[in-house]
Amino acid sequence: MSWTERAKDILTPVKDGLTVIRDLMFLLLFVFLLFFPQTLNDVLSKAGITTLNGGIFTWKQQVQVAAAKTKDAADANQATAASLDDVKTVLGTISSQSGDAKIKAQADDAIQKLDSSLTTLNYAGSNLRSSLATQQTILQATAPAQASTTNNPLQGWVYLGEADAERKHWITPPQPKVAPNTPVPAAGQSITLTDDLYLRADKASGQTFNQAVIIGVAHVGSTAKVLEVQPSHALNGGDFIWAKIIVQNSANDKP
Repeated sequence: MSWTERAKDILTPVKDGLTVIRDLMFLLLFVFLLFFPQTLNDVLSKAGITTLNGGIFTWKQQVQVAAAKTKDAADANQATAASLDDVKTVLGTISSQSGDAKIKAQADDAIQKLDSSLTTLNYAGSNLRSSLATQQTILQATAPAQASTTNNPLQGWVYLGEADAERKHWITPPQPKVAPNTPVPAAGQSITLTDDLYLRADKASGQTFNQAVIIGVAHVGSTAKVLEVQPSHALNGGDFIWAKIIVQNSANDKP
């Protein structure tokens, strides 16, 4: 056997062994990232590393890209749901005012189909909120420790529910995003959220609240201070309650 063949016989298992060790290290690193993201991030930050790239994943960059795509999908989902709800309102008016039984039946049938589509969109919207909340938590947990003192707290507009015309009681269903026995809040009060809620930027001229850009998610169980309240009139005589809040204590920060 030549030296070349002998060297090849020796190097091949060594190479295979190193490959296995490399893959095992990536696996252990991935598991460590899932369960101890802050510890891993502190170590990497001290070494000047902000992302990992082992040919398999670049975790931080991928989460950032995923979060951006989730926000875009959430905006599209909300816009579509709002448009379908407007169409449903128009069809309801046609159904109630039409004296033609055939037109009334067609309008009612269309409303039922819209209700089914809206249910699907609401379910998708709930999943998008959950996904964005998870991505947001990962990015916050893996942010450099020294940045936590300079980051601004979560702040934006949220939809809390529909109140009666006097704004003394919540109209249900649907359930409000605070405890049902909680009074409709005013500026300066603190509230506890009962659902994950999209945080939106200030609406632009000509926009409605639910058309404003989604900037993040306030987690269920979080406490927040109400900075401002702006009701939006509903067709049934009540008011949709939108509030600008600043999150004081995220549910993910609680021990």
